[in-house]
Amino acid sequence: MIDCPVAIVDRADRLDPTRWDDLAGDRPFADHRWLRLAEAVLVGHEPRYVVVERGGQYAAAAVCALGRRLQNPALQRRVGWLLHMAPHLRCEIPIAFQPGLFLRPGEHADALLAEIGRLAARERALFVRIDHLRPDAGGWDALSSAGYKPFPMWDEATLDLGCGSLDAYLARLPSRKRGELNAVRRRADAAGLVVAPHTPSAASAPLLRRLVGQVLGRHAALEQYRGDLFARAAGVLGGDLLVLTAERDGRIVATASLLRSGDDVAAKWLGLDYALTWNTPTYPRLMLACVEHAIAMGARRLHLGATAHETKRHFGVVFEPRAGAISARLPLLTRLAGRALAGGVGATAATA
Repeated sequence: MIDCPVAIVDRADRLDPTRWDDLAGDRPFADHRWLRLAEAVLVGHEPRYVVVERGGQYAAAAVCALGRRLQNPALQRRVGWLLHMAPHLRCEIPIAFQPGLFLRPGEHADALLAEIGRLAARERALFVRIDHLRPDAGGWDALSSAGYKPFPMWDEATLDLGCGSLDAYLARLPSRKRGELNAVRRRADAAGLVVAPHTPSAASAPLLRRLVGQVLGRHAALEQYRGDLFARAAGVLGGDLLVLTAERDGRIVATASLLRSGDDVAAKWLGLDYALTWNTPTYPRLMLACVEHAIAMGARRLHLGATAHETKRHFGVVFEPRAGAISARLPLLTRLAGRALAGGVGATAATA
């Protein structure tokens, strides 16, 4: 029998960065740096990294974390106490909201899923959920054999760029969409809205964090970020972090951040002062600035998250179907949990 040692660690610095990055390959938002980013900025993050080794390499891995909160506030109030004693185990790349399973070519998922199951039993997890899987991706047979049931998730909005400027991007859009976005720019200009890159300072960073908190609270997001989010993120990402702000009358009313991984950029950490931006062109103008600056950063693909689909349609995005898989200790609980998740598609959707 080939020796396949398994390691389960709770910190990214206990993984070999070189071997991890070799396994991750060219997948965006999946290298060792993104694991460190999550640990740096997330509050209450309890990661569990499962790694199967073969021949001195990482042959398979899973990025997991213990979950002690539910997105549904009513359910959280009712059963939140239970999750403190028996959490759930979630497999995903946090922040980027990408699949958390890694397999080298030729490797089968069975052994990795078995290790995830043993980890869940060790942590007394009520259930395991594996998120952000593409419906046409391999591995579904292995998930089914391991007792997992599928459930739908919101489609992910992505935008292929491959153009040298915002004008070139707009030129390739259908005339109706191009007209809508140009109208957004005119309305924003008329409202005195100025969108530009911003370097968070000791004075502005707390305000930006509060704006992000407004959006997270409105969406009842599971992710909770530290108060010094931007300083911590800059410490990990350096020049691959760009913060944008929207100002009106010299006051910051909105923000969004661009996080770069190779040729890909993700728009994250949207922040809005709802009292000052509701029924204004602020949000679409901020998204247009994300496109413009992602192009300037040399990105070939922009990830725009899984919310506000109607607004994002105007940008010519492609919607990529995503699904999850869930397994609980008891078959009945697996079926009930799967139905609950299927009935609340989007409960795990990422805010941009």
